[in-house]
Amino acid sequence: MALAATYKVVLGSIAFAVFWVLAVFPAVPLLPIGRTAGSLLGAMLMVLFRVITPDEAYAAIDLPILGLLFGTMVVSVYLERADMFKYLGKLLSWKSKGAKDLICRICLVSAISSAFFTNDTSCVILTEFVLKIARQHNLPPHPFLLALASSANIGSSATPIGNPQNLVIAVQSKISFGDFLVGVLPAMLVGVSVNALILIIMYWRLLSVHKDEEDGTGEIVGEDDVSSHRFSPATMSHISASNSMDHVQSSPNNINGSLATHLDSLRNRVNSGGQLEIQRSPCGSIDSNDISPPAQFSEEKESKTEHWKNKMWKLCVYLVTIGMLVALLMGLNMSWTAITASLALVVLDFKDARPCLEKVSYSLLIFFCGMFITVEGFNKTGIPSTIWNFMEPHAKVDRVSGIAVLAVVILLLSNVASNVPTVLLLGGRVAASAAAISASEEKKAWLILAWVSTVAGNLSLLGSAANLIVCEQARRAPHLGYTLSFWNHLKFGVPSTLIMSMAAYVKLILGSVAFSIFWVLAVFPTVPLLPIGRAAGSLLGGILMVIFQILTVDQAYQAIDLSILVLLFGTMVVSGYLERADAFKYLGKLLTWKSKGAKDLICRICLISAISSALFTNDTSCMVLTEFVLKIARQNNLPPQPFLLALASSANIGSTATPIGNPQNLVIATQSGVSFGEFLIGILPATVLGLVCNALLLIFMYGDLLSVKKGQQDSTVAFNGDGVDHQFSPATMSHVETTNVDSVHHHESLRNRVNSKQAMGAAEVPWSLNGAYWDHSNQKLWKSCVYIVVVGMLVSLLMGFNMSGTAITAALALMILDFKDAVPCLEKVSYSLLIFFCGMFVTVQGFNKTGIPSALWELMEPYAKIDEISGIAVLALVILVLSNLVSNVPTVLLLGARMAASAALISTAYEKKAWLILAWVSTVAGNLSLLGSAANLIVCEQASRVPDLGYTLTFWNHLKFGVPSTILVTAIGLLLLKS
Repeated sequence: MALAATYKVVLGSIAFAVFWVLAVFPAVPLLPIGRTAGSLLGAMLMVLFRVITPDEAYAAIDLPILGLLFGTMVVSVYLERADMFKYLGKLLSWKSKGAKDLICRICLVSAISSAFFTNDTSCVILTEFVLKIARQHNLPPHPFLLALASSANIGSSATPIGNPQNLVIAVQSKISFGDFLVGVLPAMLVGVSVNALILIIMYWRLLSVHKDEEDGTGEIVGEDDVSSHRFSPATMSHISASNSMDHVQSSPNNINGSLATHLDSLRNRVNSGGQLEIQRSPCGSIDSNDISPPAQFSEEKESKTEHWKNKMWKLCVYLVTIGMLVALLMGLNMSWTAITASLALVVLDFKDARPCLEKVSYSLLIFFCGMFITVEGFNKTGIPSTIWNFMEPHAKVDRVSGIAVLAVVILLLSNVASNVPTVLLLGGRVAASAAAISASEEKKAWLILAWVSTVAGNLSLLGSAANLIVCEQARRAPHLGYTLSFWNHLKFGVPSTLIMSMAAYVKLILGSVAFSIFWVLAVFPTVPLLPIGRAAGSLLGGILMVIFQILTVDQAYQAIDLSILVLLFGTMVVSGYLERADAFKYLGKLLTWKSKGAKDLICRICLISAISSALFTNDTSCMVLTEFVLKIARQNNLPPQPFLLALASSANIGSTATPIGNPQNLVIATQSGVSFGEFLIGILPATVLGLVCNALLLIFMYGDLLSVKKGQQDSTVAFNGDGVDHQFSPATMSHVETTNVDSVHHHESLRNRVNSKQAMGAAEVPWSLNGAYWDHSNQKLWKSCVYIVVVGMLVSLLMGFNMSGTAITAALALMILDFKDAVPCLEKVSYSLLIFFCGMFVTVQGFNKTGIPSALWELMEPYAKIDEISGIAVLALVILVLSNLVSNVPTVLLLGARMAASAALISTAYEKKAWLILAWVSTVAGNLSLLGSAANLIVCEQASRVPDLGYTLTFWNHLKFGVPSTILVTAIGLLLLKS
């Protein structure tokens, strides 16, 4: 919207300035007419200055909001009469376990009551309860008063009826009560919890007083001495979030007399009789803010019948209120539901309702009418639209940075212009901007506005009516008076508000928490606090993403990539049959066949480990070959360390060559659409050269240790190639990804589980076909069939057939050829790995939804161009670090699509190159440290547990070789992949 005519802009700004001054400083000396009259004056000026017409002014008044506000105030009056708030007050001290427990109770009770009965109501009623409890237990009142006021504001954000600005948002946005509650509730719960934690941390010493340590000098005030409230909380609601300095004396420690005078007038108006004792109001109300039951004073005069009638009346009030809340949750019109509930209570009271209706704050309704017209007129000037057009590009709600900018703007405006005008000025514009993205983003924008504009009231003592009510009520309480100073509030309010405002990022925070839990349990599976392992940790992360509403249930299921799971399952089954067919035993024998010395053995280990890893996964190769390598080293009186390093590092390097070499390559091949042949051709040169460099580095670093004559053997060790009998499938180890050495206990459980399945040993019942049994001499035919099927699978993959379909077909062919119950073989598959992958897919997708990976990628993308050497270096460094921090598969899931999309803007060839670089670096990164790869841990664990040959490969011994090897091999591979 363009700026209006100059005279309208000038005069409209003057009218709005008059409204703002009188709303923020209601007793300004030049015109001390108060907020309500100031609001009407601003509206009248808008019409007189012809900024808007009278018809437009009437149209600007939102009757549904006024109806909803009126209805909730009437319901609050009747709830107070029915002692609802007295019971809430009693909850504060019931079986209390100390000061810190009391802080948490106050935060919780205040938040819940504010959500359903407005924040001002809760503060009016509960202040004296809180103050009395603090005094009785010799505790400083201000932490508890701060807990009451701040939690009332935070809790009121959860529902459309919690505060006036939420009423406006709910009506304008047409978000149902239930959607509003579900959307803001997680932020509210987190906010209340964090708020309580901040209070406990800031006032830890003050709260460290035993529960039974009471003030021996001060008088313990009985329940009967707590003064009743002479005015309805509804009458205070019009003191909306403001910065009115007129509420503070020249000393910041005292509230200005203008507020006190106003409270006195309210007390005098409602208690026209001037009675100081507790009594029924003309409409039959019982002032219920006294700690003691009102019935105690009149029980002697009332008959038993009247007593039960009173109880039944209270029950009816509660039932009507519950019915109202249920109706709101069902999506019925909010304003008519509130008015209907209030009328039902009037009818149930069965007496003249005028005294109760007089307790409604009509000045608040008038204030809202004038504000609607004034804000509409200011919008007509075009100034808000012009300012928003400047700010909009930086305040997109689908970006983390945009939400931050928006939150800062709302926070500042809410404390400068009050929260309801802020909502009226920004609401429609923020929503329209978000609606251009999606309907869900529009809803998110409204909820962010509701949250930040409400929490902004905690910034200072003057930021919210709830703060001022608590301060004034506490100061004027007989025998209990306490002044909550401006600076005491500010010291807590600033950090609390800033942290609470971050809860606008509630999904970001909760998503980060869920991902962190997944990461901790993936890297440290037996962490003492939750030793549930990787698979369960992955599931926990995925479920938390759904519980925290980061993902819907449907989105969680859609995140699971079945093609990857099928490919993984197929390769594990094939690996199990290959082990039964002695494929790995033959590979082990190749290590010593016509060996020409230690350096020759290093080269053989590197080659055989790499080839077997490329075809049967790196974990499988390390599981099977470790004992062969260790036995050969011991036989020839050679130090095992270089040979074990050769096995582990070459397994990682070799596994880069094919999509089935490791789990991250499976993900890349499936997501990228790069065929098996293209993948092999693209990365094979880097793999070969990397292996050569790795072997040369080993020989260079351990040349002195390898200088042992071939014939010098350890006579105490006998070697028999057939002596190594693995009783469990290497496939069962595949799920140990980038892990901690705590996996020892898990390995032991796997051994015990598979050892119980004796049917899977090498000496199984011979294969039978059509009743004809093959004896031991014909086992070679069965082995040949296994090898033929595997070769056929590899040829099919090279020909470009669907990888997951090919792998599962080969697995089924081997089961059929085995011609017996496949359950023992299938039980050796690592289903925990499949479960781990399912949970990881959901967790990573949820983390992507938070926007954190996208925001980080946007910062990094300009420096990570795939067509520049510097860009490739930056990209490689990021992948290298991430792969060692969060594991390689999550790194691929987080970065893969973003890298590819960025590279695709250059050309299709660069997109393919990006996927191959990701595969190369994320895999080679596993060589950096002992904890960087499952292959390293498997080698370490297997070597340490071999009977009579055990050797411990230490973290530092690995690191000395791992760092230079990783840097060298990564760099050489990148040079080849770039060309």
